[in-house]
Amino acid sequence: MNKLSEEKERVAESYPSTLSNEVTSIPEHDNDIEQPSTSSIREERLCDNYSSTTRTSRGPKTTRDSLCNALYHEKTPRSLLDNFKKGMFNTTIFAFVCIFGLCVALFVFFNLDQKPKYSYDGQNKPERWSRTGQNGLNIIIYNALEKRWHPYFHEYVQQWDNGEPDSLRLKTIRVAVDSNCNARIGRIKVCNGNYGDTEWYGVNLLLMRNGYIRASTAKMNDYYLQTETKSRKRFTMCHEMGHAFGLAHTDENHHNANLGDCMDYTTRPEGNLSPGEYNHQILAQIYGTIPSKSRQLKDAEEDDPPEAVIARYKNALERIEHNNDSNCDNEGRCVEDLGEGYQMIVNKFLIHQDWKHDTSNTIDKIKKL
Repeated sequence: MNKLSEEKERVAESYPSTLSNEVTSIPEHDNDIEQPSTSSIREERLCDNYSSTTRTSRGPKTTRDSLCNALYHEKTPRSLLDNFKKGMFNTTIFAFVCIFGLCVALFVFFNLDQKPKYSYDGQNKPERWSRTGQNGLNIIIYNALEKRWHPYFHEYVQQWDNGEPDSLRLKTIRVAVDSNCNARIGRIKVCNGNYGDTEWYGVNLLLMRNGYIRASTAKMNDYYLQTETKSRKRFTMCHEMGHAFGLAHTDENHHNANLGDCMDYTTRPEGNLSPGEYNHQILAQIYGTIPSKSRQLKDAEEDDPPEAVIARYKNALERIEHNNDSNCDNEGRCVEDLGEGYQMIVNKFLIHQDWKHDTSNTIDKIKKL
């Protein structure tokens, strides 16, 4: 008698009162279990009776459990099918979760964390100073600001001058306060003044000749900035200096995520208060990088433009700064042909609709200064 038969007999002897009718029907040989007769049904009923019998006062659980396990072990084909179906279901769920997670990761990578590709077309085309070679830009910046603006000026001269990669060699010279901000050939000049309700915080003007920058001026408009936050003042200074070096905007959507640089338009300037690595990379493309042993500034002398060009420059400047010119786009970029190979490019840092002050309150505050 084999092991299975011995198990059946031991269980029957342990439970005579409960299983007398059932045990007499248990087959004596293993081969009987394989037959699709009433014996398999009785075996199932036997295990069902075991499961419903009180388990605390009867024979050892190990005997009962081993018998039922032995009986149901014969149903392997059905168990395999059930396990296969369950495995297929779990595999399908796991694959779906993985694919969904991958799609989310790809969306985040390509849409949220990517810096914009710099376009050299249209208004995003950078300009270049008329310096030769690819050893960086040497330039002198005139400080024609009132003293209260000096901290912002020196902060951003330092930040632009010490970028990585390093493409700028900057030297500053303090000159007399000049709210008119008269341009000087071969120089950048930074000024401030109350320029009135012009709808711009700051403005940068580039005097071009034959496609190269010859002079630049940057103005901070105290009509608005006098009562603005430090973040707005810092952003405006950094922004207008960037235009002075020839940079365009990295982004002109005011409401999308900040890119972390001051050439990106934003309604949250506190997140864009540095030149940013991206703009330093663009400067390196325009001017090259400064040799490690060559930080000494070597300035180049340049001739002044003809008087007729200067007159047209001043006339165009008056019209453009006070919004009386049709040669400007919606983002405040204006282009004026001055003749004889000269051109003026103006970048206004316009006041966005969300930022506009109550004009009457602003005027009252300015009058009290």
